[in-house]
This record gives sequence, structure tokens and C-alpha cells, in this order.
Amino acid sequence: MSCQHDHGHGMGHHPDWGSEVHDGIYMRDNRPNGMGPHTYNRELDPRLIPDEIKRLQRVIEKLEESNAELQAALQEDPTEQEFKIAVEENLVVIARTKCKIRELEKRTPCKCSPAADDDG
Repeated sequence: MSCQHDHGHGMGHHPDWGSEVHDGIYMRDNRPNGMGPHTYNRELDPRLIPDEIKRLQRVIEKLEESNAELQAALQEDPTEQEFKIAVEENLVVIARTKCKIRELEKRTPCKCSPAADDDG
């Protein structure tokens, strides 16, 4: 029996692989219907936003450290495709995480302005 899928070789999109987020890198969105990329931001308790921002910043730091190690390994073996792919995937996650942080920061009142400390 032959495969029933249109594999779309060279087309930049494959229905089972998700969207192409970088050359040859596909990412599926497995969130439940109605869950957009930043839906969790609206559902997050505002009091938890500063902690969530810190957590996401640590995620970025770890991914950047990982990329530095992968880049060093690529210097030793530039043909290692898995390392190149991992770096590219990390860059996608870093970009998305920075976007999440910006969205969360929009929901956080500035605590450094005098108006924020003034009760009236």
C-alpha cells in the first residue's frame, strides 16, 4: 500500500511536520485548539509574571550557553549536521522566548515611576 500523504519534497511545508521555521527545520504546534502562542500570558496570574520573566530569562541563558558549546564543537568538526541543526533550533526557541518576555513585560506595571508608587 502506498503512502497517502503529499510529502511536498522541496515545498517548504509538510502537513505532518508543521511549519518550516528555518531552512529545513520544521516545528509542529501541538497546543489545543484556541491556544495561540501567547495564550498562557493572559491566563497567568499577574503576581507571577516577574517570576515567569526570570524563569524565561534563565531558559535563554541556558540555550545561549548550549549554543556556545555547540559552536565550539562545530569548530572541531564543521561537518557535524546535528550540531548545526541544534544551534538553529535553539535560535528559534530563543526568539520565541524573547517574544514571550516582551508580552509579559507589557502586562507588568512599571515599578520605577513615581506614579506607580503614588496612591493618589
